[in-house]
Amino acid sequence: MEINYASCSSVIVMGLLNLFAAAGFVLLAVGSVALIYTLQRPNRKTYAYALAKGWPGDPGEQGLVFTEREFKFSDGTATPAWIVEGRNPAGPVVIMSHGWASSRYASLGRMPLLIASVSRLVLYDLRAHGDSTATLCCMGTTEVRDLLDVVEQVAGAGTPIVLYGSSMGAVISIAVAALATTGTHPIAGVIVEAPYRYFVEPIIGQLRLRRLPSFPFAWIATAWMAVKLGGLRGFDRVAHAARLQCPLLVLHGTDDPISRFESGEQIAAAAPGGQLVVFEGGGHSDLAVIDQGRYIQAVDQCLGSIRVASDVGGVTG
Repeated sequence: MEINYASCSSVIVMGLLNLFAAAGFVLLAVGSVALIYTLQRPNRKTYAYALAKGWPGDPGEQGLVFTEREFKFSDGTATPAWIVEGRNPAGPVVIMSHGWASSRYASLGRMPLLIASVSRLVLYDLRAHGDSTATLCCMGTTEVRDLLDVVEQVAGAGTPIVLYGSSMGAVISIAVAALATTGTHPIAGVIVEAPYRYFVEPIIGQLRLRRLPSFPFAWIATAWMAVKLGGLRGFDRVAHAARLQCPLLVLHGTDDPISRFESGEQIAAAAPGGQLVVFEGGGHSDLAVIDQGRYIQAVDQCLGSIRVASDVGGVTG
């Protein structure tokens, strides 16, 4: 019997191509699911994590007076918080929102940079972070409503409120300030470190930082989140910054691997009262280490101007 080797070769090649295609599909599916799972369920940095890292376990370990509180979110979940007494009774109340995969324990490291200029500091855990009861992180979308809830629960008559955020906390703070231009508690100022413009941007940055391919995984994750959250068309933080009616201070490093430096430039330029402070060679979360004096000076000047504006009736809380 004569064997048709050409036909056999074609069958083998087609079989191998189908096998590779199936393997590629499995890899794509598994990688995308793993990324989405990680984005929504970041590792929680709780007291145990702080203890292992040698961090303070609460503001009292830094010699500060504070009270513990629980904030309720609109969806029925809750999160713990510390209300820390500042050293300037005439200063604003500052609400600190940390970044993705961080917590209020990590925010304790930035607290000494602000404490001298504020009347109170509010440190809380974002949903699905730290000791929050929520199970899923929504990557800076639902968290906007959460921060609005926090503002309502800490605001006091006549005291200006300033939002301070880093990375994901930065984009949340900008959005809340843009929404709270009217009503009982308009925001008096926003200070952000390493903000990003688009939803997909930090996902790409995190993957590249870990030497993992960003395409198409970052885009699949973004598309899936868009469907789940009802769309991301209005996420662009440049558009939000353009609607601000309060000062915006943007602190950004030129070598940030997560939030593009160009995003910080564009956000600051779009805000009517925007100011950009550039840290040459700065990364994503090391700006105060790069130049602590400059960092503190910029923050103090911003907070000081808000206090003065409040004193003369330009801003109300």
